[in-house]
Amino acid sequence: MRLLSIFICFIILNVYSLYSQELEKSGFIVHQKFDSILQLEDFDSLDRALKESESYYQKLPSNWKTQVRKTSYHKNQMLNSLKILKKFFEKKIQSLEKSNFKIRFYF
Repeated sequence: MRLLSIFICFIILNVYSLYSQELEKSGFIVHQKFDSILQLEDFDSLDRALKESESYYQKLPSNWKTQVRKTSYHKNQMLNSLKILKKFFEKKIQSLEKSNFKIRFYF
């Protein structure tokens, strides 16, 4: 019984001390909003890298394949995935340009 009462007191004191500390000190991490990793200036170099990758895959022989783990990919699959990635980033550029325009317009 004595051990149980000591255990209960220990739990109550720890819970109380947890609430008495600030959230940062108690182990919680404050969430900070970060800007987008990709800025508009970065898209030029990304676009150039995608074009170079695309030209590399186009120069490969038509029967070229690569294998990642147990899955093999054909040259055309790699080219299609690059095109999809390029379309995704083009949409991202448009949304960033719109948001930058809105920011400039309002401020």
